[in-house]
Amino acid sequence: MNDDELKKLWQQQPLRDPAISPAQVMSAMQSKTTQLRRTLLVRDVRELVACVIVGVVFGIYYFIFRAPIMRLGALITVAGSIFIAWKILHARRTTPPAKPDATLVESLRAELHSVRTQSKLLRSVLWWYLLPLAVGAIVFVWGSLSNNFVFALVFSVAFTLFTLALDVFIYRLNQRAVSQQLLPLEAQLESLLHSAETGEPLDETHVANLRPIVLSMTTADHVKPAEFKVAFWQLAIYGEIGFVGIWFFLMLGLEGDRILRDLSRGSIHFVSRVFSWQHLVWLVLFFLGGLIYSWMLQKLTERAVGISTLGVHLQKGQNLILWDEIKEVRPLRILNIRSLWLIRGSDEKTIMPWTSLERPSDLKAAVEGFAPANHPIRQYLSLLTRIKTK
Repeated sequence: MNDDELKKLWQQQPLRDPAISPAQVMSAMQSKTTQLRRTLLVRDVRELVACVIVGVVFGIYYFIFRAPIMRLGALITVAGSIFIAWKILHARRTTPPAKPDATLVESLRAELHSVRTQSKLLRSVLWWYLLPLAVGAIVFVWGSLSNNFVFALVFSVAFTLFTLALDVFIYRLNQRAVSQQLLPLEAQLESLLHSAETGEPLDETHVANLRPIVLSMTTADHVKPAEFKVAFWQLAIYGEIGFVGIWFFLMLGLEGDRILRDLSRGSIHFVSRVFSWQHLVWLVLFFLGGLIYSWMLQKLTERAVGISTLGVHLQKGQNLILWDEIKEVRPLRILNIRSLWLIRGSDEKTIMPWTSLERPSDLKAAVEGFAPANHPIRQYLSLLTRIKTK
């Protein structure tokens, strides 16, 4: 089967071709839902670890800082972490996979219920995830004003604006995940469940929903994309900033009284205390924790992007965007990392990691070898060249 035939399958496959049996379609759907459950498991473990870290750190802050507002903020943050962990565990407990001996209809219902639950979680992420942590952290930071730090007001305003901007960004990412990943999968499961329950053939709407699965299933044995992970050092930079930042503010809290006394006298002797060898031992542990956390994140993003003659493979091959579907490419810059918006004819946008991917020279070669001539993605190859020569 050549590339043109595979593209034609994407556009015209009626799913009634004898060569593609219902069992094959169900096998493809099972692979997709299994992959989704693995992704959710990894995400939940990551979030639970983060909840433990945040809860422990702010629990320590509660006993270190004496300002009432700061202690209130610490309590809100700890309570928010506990609530988030409960919400995640509750969602997992109420959406178990079907038993091995379950019927086809029971399996489809279980997966559909799981996808709908995840959609509801992400739609409501503002109130159960973002707000508890944001409110607690903002109250905690503003409570530092009572300590009479000269820079406290400026820092509090800057921190509040940054926190709100970050929450807006995370909220929009979650809503995009619902619209581009979960809702299409929900429609596909509904189509298969309708056919399994009624025995009726799939109508054109259901056929359209299932075409992406058929394409992924058919191409799996014919196309092996060049695959890339997110580079470890890209993750480690930001992981270390977070963990070292936690260490720094923890040390400031431990030496808070001494810092205030020295500042009131015009002395900076507190610097030697903050960076004493006892505190630096803890810095090593926090630094190693940042490396481990970054390594875990990289393992979770394995096979982040694949490049083949057909197009761009995302989400471990579950999402294939054909080259001729990509009508426009725009850069998305976050600090020193650039990703690409892959924009289809329907103005549907999908984020593709770009400069954060490992082996930039191999990625550049893969795009040059597989992307059609004059494809808009080619104009961003120079970004990879700059990274290579650093």
